[in-house]
Amino acid sequence: MYIPLIVEINSCIDFLLQLLAPMISFLLFGANLLSDDLLVFGNKILDMRTRFCLVMLVALLLQCSSGAKIAAAFSATEPTSNSSTMSASTESDAAIAERVLRETCAFYRSLQAFSFRITSDLNLKTTDKVTDKIDVADLQFERAPYFRVKTRRPKRAGEATLIDSNASFYKPEWRVYSTRNLSNINEFVKDQDFGCVTDGALKAALLEVLTADDPYSELMKSRSIESYKGLDTVDGVSCHHLVLRRKGASCAEHYYLTAGKQPWIRVYRPEENCPLVTLPVVETAAKTAMTRTFTYTNFRRRQASSHGRKFKPPAGALKVSQLVFSSANDARQTLVGKSAPKFEVGTVNGANFSLSKLRGKVVVIEFWATWCSPCCRAMPVIDRVCGDFAGQGVQFIALNQKEDASVIKSFLQKNSLTSQVGLDAKGQVAALYHVVGIPQTVVVGKDGKVKSVHVGCPSDLREILTQDLSSALKLAN
Repeated sequence: MYIPLIVEINSCIDFLLQLLAPMISFLLFGANLLSDDLLVFGNKILDMRTRFCLVMLVALLLQCSSGAKIAAAFSATEPTSNSSTMSASTESDAAIAERVLRETCAFYRSLQAFSFRITSDLNLKTTDKVTDKIDVADLQFERAPYFRVKTRRPKRAGEATLIDSNASFYKPEWRVYSTRNLSNINEFVKDQDFGCVTDGALKAALLEVLTADDPYSELMKSRSIESYKGLDTVDGVSCHHLVLRRKGASCAEHYYLTAGKQPWIRVYRPEENCPLVTLPVVETAAKTAMTRTFTYTNFRRRQASSHGRKFKPPAGALKVSQLVFSSANDARQTLVGKSAPKFEVGTVNGANFSLSKLRGKVVVIEFWATWCSPCCRAMPVIDRVCGDFAGQGVQFIALNQKEDASVIKSFLQKNSLTSQVGLDAKGQVAALYHVVGIPQTVVVGKDGKVKSVHVGCPSDLREILTQDLSSALKLAN
């Protein structure tokens, strides 16, 4: 263990002597000191090397008498093992991820006002196809607070505004709005009517994090850092790729944060090829996996100024207590007791269905879709109840909203349903019947007038529908 060190010291002394020898010779020659004293002086210099090496060796032995310190000193200069390298690398990545997250959150906290656009892409993979649901919304935020969200796609959604504690939600397609007092943006984003006007697309878009007074604490109270993936490119921009995991979640979350002085969030993917949880009783059309991606664009710093931005309901708009219930209220007020809007649609079996041709029969119309969990629970119940009344002239038509016939047929087959299903491919019939939320059930009497309207799937749906049909048949008699 000591030999390499001694050799090094010996080499150093040789090097020093080579440097000093010419200078000493020159000095001695210039001074004409070539005498016996010179030989004595030279021998002394040569002996210095030996004495120096002995002194260094004794010092090392005294300091490292046990030998352990020598081994530790030399092992510290040896290459580390693979496992140690991996451990250090992991710690380094965690530190980078922590720093990037804190810098991003501090950046958003420093902004007094900003605006951006969110594109939500919900990708569903089934055994035979892939479908995408795209939503786009523009958002403007100020710490006054002022928060405005306006949907661009789909147009049937709407807008939501929060000024101080005054929240308003407007559904332009139905010309209805609601207002209420909410204490903060967190409550605003979680409100049911916010989900209604944004088509449910922004529920998990990190809005409560980006607008929080302490974004880092808001983000990490339910998450932990899993890994740092390095730098990736998003739309030509270099971004830090971080992976976090929400407590209790089976899928990791992916974050792409702009690298640089303005670390805007570019992409947030809360689910990536995550398995779908199907209903325990009704299977939902063989869906297998879901990927949801939020893309953030059109970033802009703004000047805080919310003056003159008080929500003004458009002329003719109807105020309701809650938008999520307005579909039933609006439909009841508009339809019950009046002639049911006539329509004609194709069915999944290639036939045609016309409401006007069923005059003299009681007709149950159900607005539904296979991706709607309450619809999937309601369908078997309505199918059975209508089957019980089939001998008394009751007909059932399930109007599917904007899905392909192949998806519907797969759903019916897997759940052993024989319901007649019409295709409301563009939602035109739903618009006639003021449908905002599904499932919506409409009972039309033998006289062609609407007898009842229900939204949702209550636990006593069977009893409610049975009573409605019994009343409609009695009135007809």
